[in-house]
Amino acid sequence: MKVLSILTLTIIVLSGCASNYHRKGLIFSDGGHSEIKLGENVFQVVYEGNDKTNSEQVSDLNLLRSAEVALKHGFGYFIILQISGRAVNQIFDEAPAMSSTASGFEKTYSATSTILCSKEKPEISHGQVYDAASVAKSIRKKYGL
Repeated sequence: MKVLSILTLTIIVLSGCASNYHRKGLIFSDGGHSEIKLGENVFQVVYEGNDKTNSEQVSDLNLLRSAEVALKHGFGYFIILQISGRAVNQIFDEAPAMSSTASGFEKTYSATSTILCSKEKPEISHGQVYDAASVAKSIRKKYGL
């Protein structure tokens, strides 16, 4: 009984998280992050929000996941080669039972970035070089992750 109570409480807490920061595809998840390796040091990172995440959060959490991917693969720096985002409006005949909206209207955001990672800080004339550890620390602090 105690285990069931703890599990229930955990599910309730996780389902109420506005940041929704977890790997996409977990049980009871809508949104989350994923990545795919495109080359030795090139990755595509996707972050999909839910109805509780706004466009700024989605952008920040995509950047956080990009930093984590770079660090996970032994790189200290990354450059965003390409980024795209999208907003999806969903209109329902009736508001979903689990929706935080009463009107039956939800807007969700997603961001996809292609990053080039490097062990040393690259010298580039255009664009932004990100220090992966600094980015990860800053965004985790901002969202209390």
